[in-house]
Amino acid sequence: MTHRPSDREEDPMWSGIHNRWGDSVFSESSESKRPESKHTCQTGEDTVGFGPWNWRTKQPIPWGWIVSADRLGTSARHLRAGLLVRVFYDAYGCSVAHPARIGLDDSVHVGVCKHNLNGLLKDLVEAGLIRADICHGKKARVSPVQPVLPRTHRRWKTPRNLWWPTLSHVATRLPASALSGYLFLAMNIVRNENRAMIAPHLAGWTRSRRDYQRGLAALLDSGLVINEGTAGFVLPTLFGPCDKVSIVPGWVKD
Repeated sequence: MTHRPSDREEDPMWSGIHNRWGDSVFSESSESKRPESKHTCQTGEDTVGFGPWNWRTKQPIPWGWIVSADRLGTSARHLRAGLLVRVFYDAYGCSVAHPARIGLDDSVHVGVCKHNLNGLLKDLVEAGLIRADICHGKKARVSPVQPVLPRTHRRWKTPRNLWWPTLSHVATRLPASALSGYLFLAMNIVRNENRAMIAPHLAGWTRSRRDYQRGLAALLDSGLVINEGTAGFVLPTLFGPCDKVSIVPGWVKD
């Protein structure tokens, strides 16, 4: 059984996490760095449920937004930076008037080089995917841009409440094609379940079938996706932790 360090026993945030998830979150890999907030401009920091282990996407992510970000460069760098903007914006209860603040060190969440982060954000601004106020030596103030979708395209989006540690794990530990593949599976989940049904012709997928198969293979090997047969897949950590799946987000050192 994993020992729970005594200095965490009185910490309300870690007590809340432990009561909810048990000793599995205090694995050897997660002991090396305790996730903590360095942001003070938004709401929510003082609640027991706050912290990267608890973050989720509050709003659906349009598939068109994901595809547009993915097409801006290689290795899904822009998509990863864009997801960082979206989750910080949601996690801190931000608005257009009060955008999220992202520092260079926050790039560790998605495995992007901190020296490239501001450049990636500027590319996303030029593509109309985010708003950003970027000043040298200061944290960037950012907010996502929600595209106006035709009625026929409104179903092409991920569900709400995607669990951030899983997205961070995929972005930092798996091949680039696995991230877009995971989001594609999330978009195709059965209502109110964590089970996805994929059409044989991969409706909505814009990359090659080979890229889909490569990303899916990495997801299956990691245990983040389970093949249910007949084009069905289970995503056990889509909305929260699963004691059978190991998650090592980007902010946790190996």
